Amino acid sequence: MIDLTQPAALQYFQTTSAALIRDGYEESHRLAETLRKLDLAGILVPAAIGTVARTFPHIQLVRNRIRVVYVTPHTGMNLVQFPHRYQEFHELERYRAIVRGLTR
Repeated sequence: MIDLTQPAALQYFQTTSAALIRDGYEESHRLAETLRKLDLAGILVPAAIGTVARTFPHIQLVRNRIRVVYVTPHTGMNLVQFPHRYQEFHELERYRAIVRGLTR
């Protein structure tokens, strides 16, 4: 596992957080080629959600007729897992999450 939210890891791979969250994919593709050669279970990366936050500045949740509005965060992180590195099967099982208290 490599944590690309940490400055030392970014420096080691000669990149920056800003380069990874740009709208273009050049830097993330370059880094992916390097990381692909390593035997990793996954990476923790800065989330490129700035465009989403600008497009959708608020998130609305309605539950039991109660409406809550949240500000969409402009930063965050994603955990990317590579299950084929540590599992016999190359696909993740599909699952259905049931959250108690939420209704359709």
